[in-house]
Amino acid sequence: MTTREIEENPTLNKGSLKTYQNNWLLRSGFNQLSRAFNDFRIILIEQIYIIRRYLVYFFFLNTVGPFALVFAMGHYAGFHPDQTELLRIISGTVTFALVTVGFTSVAQRLSIMRQQGTLLYYCALPINKVSFVTALLISRLVILIPSIVTPIVAGIIMYNLEIHLDLWLLGVMILGAFSLVALGTTLGVLVKSYELISLVCNAFIVVMALASPNFIPNYLLPLPLQVLGWVLPSTYTSDAISHCLAGTYDRVSYFDVLVLSVMALVGIVITGKFLKWSAD
Repeated sequence: MTTREIEENPTLNKGSLKTYQNNWLLRSGFNQLSRAFNDFRIILIEQIYIIRRYLVYFFFLNTVGPFALVFAMGHYAGFHPDQTELLRIISGTVTFALVTVGFTSVAQRLSIMRQQGTLLYYCALPINKVSFVTALLISRLVILIPSIVTPIVAGIIMYNLEIHLDLWLLGVMILGAFSLVALGTTLGVLVKSYELISLVCNAFIVVMALASPNFIPNYLLPLPLQVLGWVLPSTYTSDAISHCLAGTYDRVSYFDVLVLSVMALVGIVITGKFLKWSAD
């Protein structure tokens, strides 16, 4: 029965019309969600197919690099860190990998697609933007699995750390990656020069690693850098990962998760609603 038939039939009350409208909205929302998931699935398979030839090289580099970083940070100049400092080093290394995939990799991939002309192809398709960017992110997360696992294993083997592992850690890492997607997508969509994108990404990584409270406690940084750290998603990601690895869930860790959730939600809205996609 259509809406017009319900309105013209005097035997039916307004409750029937409201029920019909609610059912229609529910079906419409389900269809949109199903189409977005189908877009995500197809693009994810395509992106994994593209990078499959380089998986061995990616896995090797993403294993050696984090291992060397954890070793160097823990032994630099005779430095003997305690449990808390070691957990900060491990969480900082994992955050470094998440910044690489959530910000740098997405921005550079979009720029390469623009130069190759494939972004024009995707712009012409009736696909969901959020599904497209999410597929790019997840496909890059696959090759960064060693960068996430290696620091944790290295901490256990080299420093006999007692590390707490659960699903909260996985959720925090996914939120951390998504909180950076809006920045990477905005850069990749709006900036046309690949050289400029590479410069900005490298500068951001340096700031994140050396001038924000990831490897260094916040109170040891100058006030301007402390303020900068409050607005960087990587700060809350690193702190939340430290709490997860230590198994200490308190108000601070819940606040970190809340901030990351808000940043991830804002990033999804920006990506899907406000960015003007163009391949020019």
